[in-house]
Amino acid sequence: MTILHHKLSIGNSDMTLEATFGQVCSRFFHDGLKAAIVTDRDGVMILQCISEDAPAKVLEPAIPTTFAVANNQASKLGLQRNKCIVSMYDLFQVVQMDQNPLIITLVGDAAANTGLFMNLGQRIIEMTQPLVTALQERQ
Repeated sequence: MTILHHKLSIGNSDMTLEATFGQVCSRFFHDGLKAAIVTDRDGVMILQCISEDAPAKVLEPAIPTTFAVANNQASKLGLQRNKCIVSMYDLFQVVQMDQNPLIITLVGDAAANTGLFMNLGQRIIEMTQPLVTALQERQ
């Protein structure tokens, strides 16, 4: 997809969105991040940064598509639009953020700092905003 090659100015260099995403997310591997993934609502992978020790299941489209359904239901609670869902498991935590039409999924160690992942998610939202704008204009 040519949109992935949208140039971002970072310091003195121009990097593609894909390269910037990988560079930013891989810094969090030592903090327990296993995977950072941006997909559409159908689970189609747009951006990914996966550590070597990430569980194989993180790449399955069921994770973001299940979030889309759960997020839609959570928004019906009368508390306005739901922006994020955090799920804790025995070994892992999953932080998912809605950036319509995209879904940001962060998978990390269960004992890792969830707030750190929430901040990373906000950074990814800012980073991918040009992509979101381009996708929304095409609809």
